[in-house]
Amino acid sequence: MNITFPKYYDNFECIGGKCPDNCCIGWEIDVDNKTVSKYKTGKLPIFKEAVSGIVCEDGVYHFSLDRNERCPMLTDDGWCKIITHAGEDSLCRICKEHPRFYNTNYNIKEGGVGACCHSAALLILTSASDSYDLPKEKILSLNKVFSQRQNIFDIIKGADTVCSSFFGILSSDFFSTNDFYTEKSDKKGVFCFVKNALKNIEVMDRLFLSYADFGIRKAEENTGEFLKFLDSFFTLYGKNILMYFIYRYYIRFYTDFCEYAGISIAFFSVLAIALMLHGQGSLSLENAALCFRTFSKNIEYSTENVDYLSEFFDTEYNISAFFEHIKKLVF
Repeated sequence: MNITFPKYYDNFECIGGKCPDNCCIGWEIDVDNKTVSKYKTGKLPIFKEAVSGIVCEDGVYHFSLDRNERCPMLTDDGWCKIITHAGEDSLCRICKEHPRFYNTNYNIKEGGVGACCHSAALLILTSASDSYDLPKEKILSLNKVFSQRQNIFDIIKGADTVCSSFFGILSSDFFSTNDFYTEKSDKKGVFCFVKNALKNIEVMDRLFLSYADFGIRKAEENTGEFLKFLDSFFTLYGKNILMYFIYRYYIRFYTDFCEYAGISIAFFSVLAIALMLHGQGSLSLENAALCFRTFSKNIEYSTENVDYLSEFFDTEYNISAFFEHIKKLVF
């Protein structure tokens, strides 16, 4: 099966010891049986060291983290001993693939790099606007949903603000908002909506909710200031973040008959990340990457959290309420 990747995919590389959020710290890494067998039978000293750092629980092998939650194969300067002594091909499957992801929909396989990784987040934030575009001749040969997604990308590229892109997508030919429920709301209603959506999230990183809560409080105190910030954020980073989430989730949830869930999750994610960054008070690339990867780590790398958000938005009330809150935020 052919795999399609974003145009920036081949530029991804691990920055190891320079990473401010090393994935070999705090993550319990499972080791596949094939790799365990390779380590046990291999003659290199590093393989014997690796075996000594692996434990088996309930039939699943994983590296046993030390008291500082560091992988035993991690050096003091932040690099993997296995790569240094045996090469990247000797890594277990998870370590070799991370932070890559793959989606298969309509017999089409697409891959990418997940934003939970600092290096990947920086790459996504600075990528070209056509990074996810497929050749027109290929789109014509695929299911119509790929053409719809391309239309969404084109709308996002031409939009000036988060809200104009949101309205542009929902008012396009392949969506209808005529039946949306309308509720009474004010400009601050969207912030309560974000808090309600996040309250049942299983948090992996305590900084996540503290960033979000502080950003929401700051936005509630001065909504006008946040709206100006949101416009600047969208121009600098928001478009790329939005297209990343559309690429990763739109078709996936569309195939599950959640037509609006993928779009709503994408816009919700952009709004939540903007609030987190607003709380930090800076639009620097490093701060944007920090908030982007923190959000991704807590949401995207928890199956329960992704399922929860898809179910949360796969209701007429929540989709409609989100639409109304976004509208009230602007007008």
